[in-house]
Amino acid sequence: MQSNHVMMRITAGETIALFFEICRSEESEGLALHLVSKKELVDELSQLATDSNKFRAKKDRRHQRSSFRDILRAVQNGESPDDMIKFGSEVLYLDTWTTKRQYSNLKEILNTGMNFHLKENSLLRDIFQLGPALLDSNRNTKGSHFERHLYNQAVFKARSKARGKQRDKRTGFGT
Repeated sequence: MQSNHVMMRITAGETIALFFEICRSEESEGLALHLVSKKELVDELSQLATDSNKFRAKKDRRHQRSSFRDILRAVQNGESPDDMIKFGSEVLYLDTWTTKRQYSNLKEILNTGMNFHLKENSLLRDIFQLGPALLDSNRNTKGSHFERHLYNQAVFKARSKARGKQRDKRTGFGT
């Protein structure tokens, strides 16, 4: 957590929160407290949650403070994150540190394809317990790209003809 890189500090903090979450679920929080002094850890997390060093970028400071406030609440009170990801007509709730880390890692790998994979990929749907893929009723009514192109082309042609006839009527009126 002493790294100069913001993402490294945040990842280390999230790993600590994940560690405490696992220890709580296994009812062995004493092991976590035996390995690290909770007071020292809370002090360091509090300091990172209120970091205001000017030599760090404003965006980085904001991201770090937001993340470490969540991490501090997880270590002190056992609170879990409560993020919500919307994709299509479905919603994925990230309500544990485990699912949040899984989602973050997969998003880093899949980038912009994450929403598509959440909709279609059965492995990801199993990992996040989303059930079978929903049938998209709008997909069939939309038509292919070529069909829409032909339709728009016909509409444009009809509009151009109507506009031309309107121009002809105006020019014939004065003569």
